[in-house]
Amino acid sequence: MVDRATGQISGQRGPTGDKGTSTDKELKFYALVMPHERGSQLSLRIVQIVGGGPLGGAKAELILSEPQLYQYAFVTIANRANQPSKR
Repeated sequence: MVDRATGQISGQRGPTGDKGTSTDKELKFYALVMPHERGSQLSLRIVQIVGGGPLGGAKAELILSEPQLYQYAFVTIANRANQPSKR
């Protein structure tokens, strides 16, 4: 979801992701795009949704701090930003 008024972006990957892997990790991200000098600055937080249990207990979001996740995200964003536009 993108909120153009605030610059907030969020999304969620389901339990199986997009590659058919079997995992119980539901991942969610929150991002905020803010103006910075002559461009933009991105703040990113990746969380894992845990809990719930078989009886539907409360779920919680655990903030992930693994550097590889964030490095992959920012390298992917930088690579896409450097690709020529298809317009």
